Amino acid sequence: MLRRAASDTPFQQVVYEDRLREVAGVPAWLLTVAAALLPAVTAASLTAVRHSRRPPSAPPSPPR
Repeated sequence: MLRRAASDTPFQQVVYEDRLREVAGVPAWLLTVAAALLPAVTAASLTAVRHSRRPPSAPPSPPR
């Protein structure tokens, strides 16, 4: 039920403006996530490359 208030105080409307933080046109959250994932991706890539370049191990020599 709507009724008139006991005091007739003025109503003040509040307008909120949300802005996305950007660095050079790129959202800041995206740069943060990329910076956090970059070391993990680099380490995985280096591990894969090192593993693929290992010489195959020689088979054991037959017993005499």
